[in-house]
Amino acid sequence: MKVKKIICLFSALALLWSCEDGIEKFNPDQGGNKPDPEEPEEETVYHERAKEVFDLIQTYYLDKATGLLRENYPVQPGDNAYSYL
Repeated sequence: MKVKKIICLFSALALLWSCEDGIEKFNPDQGGNKPDPEEPEEETVYHERAKEVFDLIQTYYLDKATGLLRENYPVQPGDNAYSYL
């Protein structure tokens, strides 16, 4: 009986020892999304992007009769009439 326990213990230890941790080591010189040096970088203008998002929210969620925003788009059965957040 002791021999079975010892064999099981060594087998478990060998199995655990042979397993990888699954973490890929970071190497900044390999792969990745490096920008093409010939292609100019596109500059993000954040206030313009914020205005686009705000306009989309106003288009799809605003109830023009009351000036309040709806909870969902499209309106689902059982939704509150307006968003309370």
